[in-house]
Amino acid sequence: MIQRTKKLGRGLNALLGDEGIQAIAALKKNRETTPTSEGEISEGGGQQQVPVHWLTPGAQQPRQQFNDESLSTLAESIVAHGILQPLLVRPLSTPPTPAAPARYEIVAGERRWRAAQKIGKHNVPIIITQLNDEQALQVGLIENLHREDLNPLEEALAYQKLMKDFNHTQETVGTIVGRSRSYITNSLRLLTLPEAVLQVVQESHLSAAHARLLVGLDEAEALAVQFIDNKLNVREAEELIRQFKNKGTAALKPNQTPSKDNDTLALEKDLSLMLGLRVTITPKKNGGTLLITYTTTQQLDSIITKLNPPSTK
Repeated sequence: MIQRTKKLGRGLNALLGDEGIQAIAALKKNRETTPTSEGEISEGGGQQQVPVHWLTPGAQQPRQQFNDESLSTLAESIVAHGILQPLLVRPLSTPPTPAAPARYEIVAGERRWRAAQKIGKHNVPIIITQLNDEQALQVGLIENLHREDLNPLEEALAYQKLMKDFNHTQETVGTIVGRSRSYITNSLRLLTLPEAVLQVVQESHLSAAHARLLVGLDEAEALAVQFIDNKLNVREAEELIRQFKNKGTAALKPNQTPSKDNDTLALEKDLSLMLGLRVTITPKKNGGTLLITYTTTQQLDSIITKLNPPSTK
């Protein structure tokens, strides 16, 4: 088992072999083949062109977030240069039907497939391989890590899946992806954080380094808000946590505990639009505060008029 996973850990080229490497080199020289017609596919390993509707996202794909702006940039690159690296796919076990025409599951290259569809590209280059579920997860994970496409949460979930579904240890997971055991351990610890903190990590508002500082802390959500609002670097975040451990919640500023719900945010927006000024609502344990920010006396007069309109009698 470890012998095989070491091969995967060296990347996609080790898995595809010489034929796959040659196909990629050919694509980079823009030597694309003629689009394949139905019935002409041979499952060897060489690069071939197939219709985009023959492909479907992989069930073992570790990447869950696809940034639309990033896809648009990739789509522009495809318009200018074509798809330089073929998608790695495996045959589906179910035969295609008119309702579900897909013949292959994407193992690596879903971003290229999505970007190609954004620009109306009808065919994409593929390399067909025979991989089981475990291998498909490993290859998808390795490719995304090499491209730095995964956010820290997706990465941790993929490691967890390798351990839970395929009985790997942290050590063998590290061997698969070329990481140390301590790196895998620290990555997995992120999954113990509250859901609200995981959400901001997934949305790239909080780095993995910042998030790891919050593991095991009861006030992780409130601290995460302060990290983001104050744009703290890792060293500053460490200092805030040190103060928090010494002083408790007194180290947190009142307007940064805890995060606001969607109703409060919507009310802030509505009041800001109505008054034409910035409105901040800060919920507290008992009640809260309403802050209206103005910069000129005219704006203050306008607020007073709106709150105390003149009598119509």
